[in-house]
Amino acid sequence: MATDATAKPARAIPYRGKVGSVDASAKTFTLASKSGGSRVMKITEQTQIMKAGAAAPMADIVADEEVRGTEWKKGDGWHA
Repeated sequence: MATDATAKPARAIPYRGKVGSVDASAKTFTLASKSGGSRVMKITEQTQIMKAGAAAPMADIVADEEVRGTEWKKGDGWHA
């Protein structure tokens, strides 16, 4: 059993997919998978949203649009 001192540090994991839905009030979006499932991604203060090479607001994340980035697995889910 790993202790906090010996646990591996979190690392960024790349993702790519199509946005299934967006919940602006919860600051989340679903990332649809090819197998038919989906995963909820949380937007945090550290999230950097880019579109066409420039910073963009969360409002630019829309359903049926391809997205890519890196995510972090945390205790409360996946963070974009």
